[in-house]
Amino acid sequence: VASFFAARSFGRQLRAAGYAASVDSTYNALVSMMPASSEDLFGTATASNRPSLMNFTISQGIANSSAIRKVYILPQVAPNPLAAGELKHFMQDAVARSSRLVETHDRLDPDALWLYDPIRLNWNIAVEVVKNTTHDRLERIRQQMMRSTGLDEAAISERGIKVPPWEFYIIDYNDDGFSFIFKLAKEIMEAMGSDVPVVRAATRKHTNNRGLDVPKNETTPFAPLGEAIDYANHKQLHYLHGVPRILRYGVRSDLVDFMEKEYDGTFYEAVANATGRKLIDLVPRDRPTDVFHPWRPGTDLQHGKHRTGIAQMLQTMEYEYAENGTRRGLDGNYTRSE
Repeated sequence: VASFFAARSFGRQLRAAGYAASVDSTYNALVSMMPASSEDLFGTATASNRPSLMNFTISQGIANSSAIRKVYILPQVAPNPLAAGELKHFMQDAVARSSRLVETHDRLDPDALWLYDPIRLNWNIAVEVVKNTTHDRLERIRQQMMRSTGLDEAAISERGIKVPPWEFYIIDYNDDGFSFIFKLAKEIMEAMGSDVPVVRAATRKHTNNRGLDVPKNETTPFAPLGEAIDYANHKQLHYLHGVPRILRYGVRSDLVDFMEKEYDGTFYEAVANATGRKLIDLVPRDRPTDVFHPWRPGTDLQHGKHRTGIAQMLQTMEYEYAENGTRRGLDGNYTRSE
């Protein structure tokens, strides 16, 4: 949150994240991950030290296509609707608002790719869902063949019919990283009865031993930074379709909804100049609050030390910059800078 709002231009952040010309295309950034056919969802990576969900291009298919891809999201409903988090903001809302994606609630739909949130559904349950789906799809194929050919069930079984595998994407927003990517990929492959990898993965975790702590001094504010994970040489990489991609954190859909309402459904200025319509620069606009940091210091001792440091710094600003209207929240825990 702090680094995001420290950016010079919120408009530039929106552009960098793929929020484009209209309400209809705001969430089409997600569709750039998906092909118009059964090719790799992650497309062809552009030149980079490591592949990233925000810096790859599609060599063919969806970039210049109006094809609609069907998406089945797992889980269908967040266990706790009040804590749907990334499942809602970056997956369900992304599909709902895209002009080139449509969500299906039919797990037997053979044309649908699957998006899986490992935070909100245990991976063992996900495997069971895939096993049951494979079984039910096979039974549907058998019944259809029996009706069309007149053969009995034994004759159909002798043909050794297999269910075509489908694309399965792990979208891992876990702070610590989903630890079972390769094991899940192996079991999903087996559950589908596939001879080739079917699981693609995108994860925030691309370093080990990284921990943002309370700044110790001016020269080492964020140590330790950790060591990069060499996924390309992972001993179980053969269970995945390609290497895990870097998953950047996004802009929450409720924030996008709010800003769109404030600016009549678009982030572009109403009047175009010689080079076209510019993105609205939100930074210099009047607003009642510049920074709002809803974090209780000491809430999470294992993962929240850096956030606690930011909250404590904002609280000290109440006294150091009182003339600027800096103050803490009403209960003395939440921090607010104005």
